[in-house]
Amino acid sequence: MTGEQSGLLKGSATQKQSRVKIRLQNLCCEMELTLVDKVLGDEKAVLGYNSNILGKSVDVKFVDGMITAAEITQKLNTVNLGASIKEGARDGKDHTLSQQILNELTPTAIFWVAAGEIVALATYFATGNDNYIAAAVLLGVADLFWKTLSRAVRSRTVSADMQTLMLLAAIGAVYLNKAGEAVTMLVLYSTTHILQQVVLSIARFKVDSCGASVLPNTATLHSTGKDVPISSLRAGTKIFVRSGECIPVDGTVFKDTAYVDEAAVTGESKPKRKTVGSEVLSGSIIQDGALGIVVTRIATTSTAAQIQDMVEEAASSKTEVHSLLDKLAKYYSNTIIIVSALVALLPLITGSDWGECLHRAIVLLVLGCPCALVTAGPIVTTCGVAAAAGKGVLIKEASVLDSLRSATAICFDKTGTATDGQFSPIGSWQLPGSTEEDVKKVIALELQSRHPLAVSLVSSHAGCMTEAVEELGVSLNLPEVSNFKIIEGCGVSGTSGNDTVSAGNLKWVKQCGASITPSLQQFIDEQERLSRTLIFGVVRNTVIKAWALFDTPREGAQEAIHELSNLGVQSLMLSGDAPNVVKSVGEQLGVTRSEGGMLPEDKVKRVAQLKDSYSTGREDGNDEVVIMVGDGINDAPALAAADIGWAMGAGGTALAAQAASVIEVRNRLLSIPEAIQLSRKCSTLLKQNVFVSVFPKLSLATVALFYPAFTVPLWVAVLADSGCLLFVVLNGCRVFF
Repeated sequence: MTGEQSGLLKGSATQKQSRVKIRLQNLCCEMELTLVDKVLGDEKAVLGYNSNILGKSVDVKFVDGMITAAEITQKLNTVNLGASIKEGARDGKDHTLSQQILNELTPTAIFWVAAGEIVALATYFATGNDNYIAAAVLLGVADLFWKTLSRAVRSRTVSADMQTLMLLAAIGAVYLNKAGEAVTMLVLYSTTHILQQVVLSIARFKVDSCGASVLPNTATLHSTGKDVPISSLRAGTKIFVRSGECIPVDGTVFKDTAYVDEAAVTGESKPKRKTVGSEVLSGSIIQDGALGIVVTRIATTSTAAQIQDMVEEAASSKTEVHSLLDKLAKYYSNTIIIVSALVALLPLITGSDWGECLHRAIVLLVLGCPCALVTAGPIVTTCGVAAAAGKGVLIKEASVLDSLRSATAICFDKTGTATDGQFSPIGSWQLPGSTEEDVKKVIALELQSRHPLAVSLVSSHAGCMTEAVEELGVSLNLPEVSNFKIIEGCGVSGTSGNDTVSAGNLKWVKQCGASITPSLQQFIDEQERLSRTLIFGVVRNTVIKAWALFDTPREGAQEAIHELSNLGVQSLMLSGDAPNVVKSVGEQLGVTRSEGGMLPEDKVKRVAQLKDSYSTGREDGNDEVVIMVGDGINDAPALAAADIGWAMGAGGTALAAQAASVIEVRNRLLSIPEAIQLSRKCSTLLKQNVFVSVFPKLSLATVALFYPAFTVPLWVAVLADSGCLLFVVLNGCRVFF
């Protein structure tokens, strides 16, 4: 049902590439992907493509000048995929779940076929006229015949898929004068697949409902004040967004000032002040003020659209288990077809009754339908990824969702991850004889940094809100700073006038060669005893001021650590802060172990050590998984080194989000144990689906094959086949509840 197909890169790197996203309205199941491969796989101008069943689309990279987006769309329509260029991230309408289901089902042929079959069947029960049974059978067989024939013509291959098997079984039932069983089989087939599409619609609705992808349908033009569809916006278009409204596309502010809430997109808990020249992201909400914005990226390439696309692609990707089930289903189906053919021809050898052998062969054909087995895994993954997205957890690949269940150890960064990262200066020490101008040089240096410590320090010095940091350089009349450098895990340095200026932790002070006076040492000892974070300002290799700051644990952090412990997952806190400060915060939260004074490379080594210590694997045969949770640039190497990197906030930093396998856009630590529980639930549901999709049908097939004295009614075989598929679909949907 779900899948991801990627074309190989066939073009030269020097060729000008273009990209287009095409909606495929008729892309309903795994079988349709072969048609996409047939059209695009051999097209020389197509460099690569990715089909997405959940999003009903294909993302195509092609050589500009050799082929156009319109020509690609036209080629896809030659195989009746209902292709059209996708202009916007949404279709321009606000839907309830029921409306979305109806909008997606009513254009499909199977919906009307099922409706016709049910009406004909109901009329038969009302009138007793057998012609209505015949009409229902004819409608179902004609639909299956047309789909099987058109697919064979378009793909130039005949596959032993579900439609082919059901068509053969229906024709065989009619031949045996069992029209009642034939119509039962056809109605169950149609209704089951409608339910399958309903579950997919629910999954799509969950993705669309993710906070990062809820966009307005229209935008207000700055020039005229008229509302236009966001799909009509182009780069360079000027729009106007009022207080309380959602920003529809990415852009740059060209007029006015406002505070913007980016929590739904970046996870940033506090609004940011946006002025002329500031970048704004789609999905953000203006809280106070209004903005004139120049569009920089259209709806299909905006930040919110990219997040939604990422979730859809993850839901349509495959794990190793899914690929294994696909192979098993293929062999299982082909074997059943061969065996059923042999059973049908058995009278030629043994002289058995033709009718009885044909009946057994049809039963085997029905039971050989692989749809339930093929659907068993993808339906769980699709619903699982969509359910996670609905809670603000964006999983980049289906394999990550599968791996979360084996989590054994989780490493947390402290500042901005386990804590709020909103520091409050609560004490300071200043070198006697130092000037305010020297202090301003340190503040000017810290103004260049986006580290939470620096932001809090500058804001406290200015007496302004953190969101106004970008403008503090003007309002405070700070001296200019040049040669700004970040020393990861230590601090920052630069030059102001003829003076070298540095700011950072005690380790950085010692590296700068600055001496610690007795009074400063007394201040350090007192603040470390109170488990406070220290930051030092150094000018001309002399510590001129030190600040003590306090950071509070993030809301829900303690509960999250407790839930992880209940799940059997160890929690570690890794931080570059002073060991005693890290230990104090760790004790408050209840983590298993706290380690401070760590540079980025130290975090990478610690994560690698944890992975090595768990390399023996679990008793159940699954690999141990180590997760690293962070939000800053310093965390990116450790995020990449872990089995699963978990970035707090889609914009925590771009580097952290890029290195991570999971992005938590709402900055909720409780989402981590929730995601692990979701993964384990998905694993349980997958096992149930595989068992139910194989065992009942295999048991009936064994009876039909080896116990000829016991005749398996055709309706029982149909009920087993459709019932298994129905169970698999509905069981997968339990992820949402």
